[in-house]
Amino acid sequence: MRAPRREGDADRQPTATTLSAPDGSWAHVRHADGRVTEAGKTPLWAPIESAYQSWNAIGRPSWDRLGMTVTSAGEHVVWLDEPDGEHRWALPTVK
Repeated sequence: MRAPRREGDADRQPTATTLSAPDGSWAHVRHADGRVTEAGKTPLWAPIESAYQSWNAIGRPSWDRLGMTVTSAGEHVVWLDEPDGEHRWALPTVK
């Protein structure tokens, strides 16, 4: 998934982000008001909101608490604090 951003002229701060998927699906969010528009067969914004809610629920951990394990079978697992801990997320793989 790609996520290009638009920046404001004066302050160079991001004003919008567009997520796009290989199948042509996209989601566009305006930072000022949080308005989201999306199209395509793959819903992109609902997983973003779900991840944000999960991040809040586990105490908004910083990047240094996250890790990732890649197995010899090609599985990618992101984890919080320890590889075999309670908080683990298997990433989808492209075949």
